[in-house]
Amino acid sequence: MNKLLSPAGKRQDAQIPPETKGKVFTILLAEDAIAERTVLTAILKKQDYSVIAVTNGEEALEALENHSVDLVLSDWKMPVMDGFTLCKKVHENNDLAPYFILLTGQDSKCNLIAAMDAGADDFITKPYNSEELRARLQAGQRVISMRKSLQEKNQFIAQALQRESTINEQLHADLVAAEKLQRSLLPSGNEYPDKLALAHYFRASNGVAGDAFNILPLDDDHIAFYHIDVAGHGVRAAMHSFNISRQLSDPNQLNKLRQLNETTGQVSITSPSQVISEFNRQFNCKDECTDYYTMIYGVLNCRTGEGVFSQAGMPLPMLIRSSTNAQNLGSGGFPVGMFEEASYNDHLFTLQTGERLVLYSDGILSCKLSSGEELSQKTLCKILQKLSGINIRKLHKKMPEIFQQIIQESSYEDDISIMILERASVDKNKPSRRADSMNHLSPSGVSKKANA
Repeated sequence: MNKLLSPAGKRQDAQIPPETKGKVFTILLAEDAIAERTVLTAILKKQDYSVIAVTNGEEALEALENHSVDLVLSDWKMPVMDGFTLCKKVHENNDLAPYFILLTGQDSKCNLIAAMDAGADDFITKPYNSEELRARLQAGQRVISMRKSLQEKNQFIAQALQRESTINEQLHADLVAAEKLQRSLLPSGNEYPDKLALAHYFRASNGVAGDAFNILPLDDDHIAFYHIDVAGHGVRAAMHSFNISRQLSDPNQLNKLRQLNETTGQVSITSPSQVISEFNRQFNCKDECTDYYTMIYGVLNCRTGEGVFSQAGMPLPMLIRSSTNAQNLGSGGFPVGMFEEASYNDHLFTLQTGERLVLYSDGILSCKLSSGEELSQKTLCKILQKLSGINIRKLHKKMPEIFQQIIQESSYEDDISIMILERASVDKNKPSRRADSMNHLSPSGVSKKANA
């Protein structure tokens, strides 16, 4: 037989990929002529291939079902089922069909194009020599190796995506559970006196939020209220706000917020500025903390309407007196955790019966109205004034619907929270057991001037 020679007269072996060396490749040989089948089997085995020899296409299909085959070498003309039909059937229901080489005595372009359309990867025209056969097989071997490598990588990627999907599903379930827990910590109707009515709205930008707010009963007449907005959003911010809320509601912390004089029976309530200053001191002592948060903490006498609050970077609270009368309270202040030397002031106010005190996070001011306009503090105030005629308890139920109507859905980029406190009518003849406890709210040096 003729050999493929280099210019130097030496045999030129096709290069086999390093990753294929040492691996046994299985070839399915379909050839009806016993002489050619015997010769081809001997040649293939000499080239270190594992060979399965059959006499027609039907036997080849049966062999493919029972054996793992890398390459099919098939004659075109065979009884029962020819090579052309075999090629079509191999590729009909097999996305990872073996490499297919047709042996044919037909050299017309139409027949060769038809063979390629049927799925043949290569063809060898008879008569052929062993060197051509070897070169074609080694070319197929390289393609087979690349296919297997790609298949393995695809399987690895699919497994990685499945693991990631499982992790994401678990994270989503955890976030849903965390959001439910976070919402369960929001104030409800059983957590504040009958003299106080409350409406609030809460929406996290990423499952859980860095915003938190609540009220804490201090005695028969007084409640403490707070609103927190941790820098950033998501799980980290939510964990931080949860920790702050837990500290405020902890019994040991409550004892610091108000102290009972066992001799006189009077309660001395710690000023809000001192409370925030203590949080700022504790926060700055923790070197590992790099976050900061804004905060409002205050105390309200639900019987008299006298109140005081301290502000640490939160937006100015609003006092909504009527549909045409509103006022901003406070003066800003440094966020907690930003400066260790920061000082905080107390701001006095009076909440008359039917009036509303509104606290909110700055996330709402980054939203856009359905009209496309920016939601400014002035616009928010006008909206709240228009809503002042709605019963506070009904307003609480309608808050999600209201914000859905007035705010563009796509503009929710930050956590949003708003808390509205309203003084309800009280029995003026009902005595208070600690009526003078508000006298202890204003520490020395704090202005007595109320925002009336």
